[in-house]
Amino acid sequence: MNVARMSHSACVLDERIYVFGGLDGCGSALDSCEYYSPVMNRWVALWKMPVPIYAGSATTLGGKCYIAGGMTHNADDPTPRVRMTMICYDPRSRKWSVPGYLRMPLCHATLVNVQGRLLLCGGATYREEKARKRDLVSVASIDEYNILTNSWGFRTKMSSARQEVSAVTVGSKLYVIGGKNCEDEKIDQTVECYDTTFSTWKNCQFRLPTAVKNVKCVSCHNLK
Repeated sequence: MNVARMSHSACVLDERIYVFGGLDGCGSALDSCEYYSPVMNRWVALWKMPVPIYAGSATTLGGKCYIAGGMTHNADDPTPRVRMTMICYDPRSRKWSVPGYLRMPLCHATLVNVQGRLLLCGGATYREEKARKRDLVSVASIDEYNILTNSWGFRTKMSSARQEVSAVTVGSKLYVIGGKNCEDEKIDQTVECYDTTFSTWKNCQFRLPTAVKNVKCVSCHNLK
């Protein structure tokens, strides 16, 4: 990448890898974005985000990149703040917009596109909404975005509250993997499957060989 970063968001659109925000080596939040083009074999800078964001999550829908939640801070106020906003980048117009707000401030959540539906899995929010301090609590909820009303609503919940989960889709099924509960810092070995067609959870017959958090998963089809 052109800019060294961690805790950033990433997604793939039109055979390009997009990365958004994150933290630099000094722990400062970034508002820079870039994409990698396999055709050109190089990284290209994009328009900056409206605000610096890290610990958010990105995916694509309808030819646009969506980044949900995350944290931000600035030089005037170094205290991290959890964001309630979802922002959207349109590569065609090269413009940013704010299409909606989450049900609650969330960071370390995982945003996925399941057959044209945006689902936001787990994450961490303020223990007390009015306090807005650093005291965070993990959540078990999975929320769904309504593109017609530009609003988020509760869809279902995982078996336990956790953040930094991995999520991957296969058809209409959503697999939620691992994660961490910030109450006891316990890292999970669970693999759960949610069938979005029937709105039911299925118990997977296996657990991960080791507990994981904050790893990224992809689904592969027609491998030979």
